[in-house]
Amino acid sequence: ARICKVKAQDVAIEAVGLAREAFEQRKFRLVFVGDGETREALVDRARALRVLDHVVFLGYRADMERIYADADLVVLASRHEGTPVALMEASAAGLPFLATAVGGVRDLWREGLGRLVPPEDPEALAEALRWFVAAGPLPPVSESLRREVVERFSVKRFADEIEAVLELATRGS
Repeated sequence: ARICKVKAQDVAIEAVGLAREAFEQRKFRLVFVGDGETREALVDRARALRVLDHVVFLGYRADMERIYADADLVVLASRHEGTPVALMEASAAGLPFLATAVGGVRDLWREGLGRLVPPEDPEALAEALRWFVAAGPLPPVSESLRREVVERFSVKRFADEIEAVLELATRGS
């Protein structure tokens, strides 16, 4: 939901500029959900690269289930990341992702969930986008992988782990 330097949306727009010719054959939109300090600069850059017709800024949205239902792929180009909620949500919704191999993204990734690319590399991201467009819509994430993500990052699991830690801490005092 944040449009800011650390999320590297500028790298994603550069990648769209590099892969623009691949998008002429198919309907392709890179949709940004959220808002923030770098939005206007990103709009200006997309305009300068002549890809504004392939880039959409939706602003903040509360209906992410609808956004995921309309998407074919989730792209996360972050420079740094903890464990990204957007990729957990995408995987739980059955969507593959294309993301930079940073921080907790590497821990979340499994074969079949999507592709990883190096951070700060618009050409690698562009190449992956070209591949995605050429491949056509990917099959949904397998039910077993989707279930694994849902179980692994469930509120209940986190609550159970916190409860176990608190029990251990209170036994020791």
